[in-house]
Amino acid sequence: MFTRRPKRPRAFLQVPNVELAMIRFRCQWITFVLIALLLSRASVGSAGNDASREKIKLRYVLKGNAGHFVSVGFSADGKILAAGNMDGTVRFWDVASGKSIRKQFVYPEDTSSVFSLAFSPDGNKFASAGTGFSGSLRVWDLATQKELWNREKFLYCNQVLFSPDGKRLAVSGYRTVYVFDSVNGKEVWTASIDPGFFTSLSFSPDGSALLSGGHGFLHARVWDVGTGKLVSKVELNRPDFFGGIYSLTFTGKKTFAVGSHNSVIGIWNVEGKKVGGLLRNLAVEGRVMSLAVPPNEKLLVFGTAKGSFGIFSLNDSKRLTDGISGEADIAVAVSPDGRLVATTGWNFNPGRSFINVWDIGPLDTQGQDSKDK
Repeated sequence: MFTRRPKRPRAFLQVPNVELAMIRFRCQWITFVLIALLLSRASVGSAGNDASREKIKLRYVLKGNAGHFVSVGFSADGKILAAGNMDGTVRFWDVASGKSIRKQFVYPEDTSSVFSLAFSPDGNKFASAGTGFSGSLRVWDLATQKELWNREKFLYCNQVLFSPDGKRLAVSGYRTVYVFDSVNGKEVWTASIDPGFFTSLSFSPDGSALLSGGHGFLHARVWDVGTGKLVSKVELNRPDFFGGIYSLTFTGKKTFAVGSHNSVIGIWNVEGKKVGGLLRNLAVEGRVMSLAVPPNEKLLVFGTAKGSFGIFSLNDSKRLTDGISGEADIAVAVSPDGRLVATTGWNFNPGRSFINVWDIGPLDTQGQDSKDK
């Protein structure tokens, strides 16, 4: 019996070979562009500075718990790296190996974040500042982990740092700067302003002056460390510094840097304790949340709220390199020898709290010595 073979169904869409080739080419091109974009975001380097791009490498990643690291710092000898967490703990690592040394519950009784930490210059003490309505300042013996002294009930304790000689400990509070004797915790002097609140402090290289800045006011102030008197201030009422000061640091005997809300780092002149004029602006990508300078005063490292950190030469203001860490880098730190940079910041993905440690190589050899340092 004869059976008719069923007809093959027609294709829903018949495309000429030429059009198929064009579609295939476009798909390949889009794939190529996407891969290139991903590789560019993952790369480390400086736009227009290929020589520096090869000198900075990710040495290792230090992982924590589900909390968020918000502060980071190196010990004076560069052998220990510490990081403060939003869960009230501090973790310590061996810098050479990247291995964890210990985890310390600095604020076990409350929910204060360890928003700032500092090692003493002699390497014997460690200070931590907890932010929040129940924030506190605590100073520890680094070897024994014994608490030496504390001061409770600070309102928003944003930064803590030792003076270069280690005798004084400065803390920025809500509307007050506190200076303590680092040995016995005795209050030496305080200075208050209204309105606004302090967010950043920096001692001058000789320890005689304390620089302060913060939100709600557009002034950088210089205080005499011995007397607590206001010596000088500069008004930053400029479009490029709108929104207040997020970070600042002395960059030498005659200059300091100020990080702004509007993607600008300003380099200012200072003679003794008197603030001079603006020398230059350095353009960056995003709000400047932190600044750091190694002891040799040749590099300026910054972290932004957009998830990047960058490095300038203080000799000639040349942008040396920058990197993407995958975090919003509210905290950066430079090792004492100027060869390592640690970055950390907010990460709202549970279980992905980490610190990136970068080997920046001999970047401090670039450029010529600046006369205004």
